[in-house]
Amino acid sequence: MAFCINFMLLFFKATVLSDGLEDDDDDGSGFGGSGEFDGSGSGSGEEEDEDDLEFVHMDEKFFYMGHGIRIMAVIHSIVSLAMLIAYYHLKVN
Repeated sequence: MAFCINFMLLFFKATVLSDGLEDDDDDGSGFGGSGEFDGSGSGSGEEEDEDDLEFVHMDEKFFYMGHGIRIMAVIHSIVSLAMLIAYYHLKVN
């Protein structure tokens, strides 16, 4: 059941939301605020865009998978709880 849930999660897509406007990060220090000298120690020299918003969604043609994931998640939770209670009774008695 967990494999089926994970397989259905593969149908989700992440879309980066951007205004199309380029932000100027100049903070007046002369470095442009690019983050190259922030002391993070990553050494890659490439700037990562952590400020971009992402929207996770599923295509409209797979609308039924969202409902299927919810139903399977509830069933998976109930079965897991039942197994936890059964294991507890096995160890205690």
